[in-house]
Amino acid sequence: MKDRPLRDLIALSLLACLMFGAKFAMQNIPNVHLGAVLLIVATLRFGHKALYMAFVYVMLEGLIQSLQVLKVENYQNLYLSIL
Repeated sequence: MKDRPLRDLIALSLLACLMFGAKFAMQNIPNVHLGAVLLIVATLRFGHKALYMAFVYVMLEGLIQSLQVLKVENYQNLYLSIL
């Protein structure tokens, strides 16, 4: 089998987005973690390259969480709770 680094990188990026979407879609269902299953399957298929998938997932998670902090409603609730 030929080594195809670009194809592997694209597949891992798509799997990371799928992992993030699965977490977001199933956040209301307790104890369902499809992200862990996807990470295990990617590790078995891609080996140490699966770390790229984890890095992309962490960056997406940090980006979304930082944008949620900047919402105006959060500051309004904080201000109202102080009063």
